[in-house]
Amino acid sequence: MTAKYLIRQDYFKLNHVMRTLYDTHVSLLLTAYDVINWGGAENKLHFLSADKQEHLKKYFCTDDFSLNKNNLLKSIEWFEKDISDVLEKKSQKYSTKNIDAVKEYWEECTIRI
Repeated sequence: MTAKYLIRQDYFKLNHVMRTLYDTHVSLLLTAYDVINWGGAENKLHFLSADKQEHLKKYFCTDDFSLNKNNLLKSIEWFEKDISDVLEKKSQKYSTKNIDAVKEYWEECTIRI
């Protein structure tokens, strides 16, 4: 769906999808790096490393759809890294099968952009 909205340059639908991906990534990060027991996610995100905070800022839609494409691809890669890190902290194994399929599909669908 995201690739379809990107190709059609449908800002509002793409923005909604990017916000959902952002919220999912925030939830993942807070399962592993939440260091305070008060406040909402907005407060807790200040305690993440600066690079993770910068990564989260790339999720938001702009008028430049080629930039959105690049930001989404980088976000997929950062999300994958964070999943791997969180699971490693919990002594669980991570399989790249699903994320590899997502990245391959993304590249195929957005090659024209």
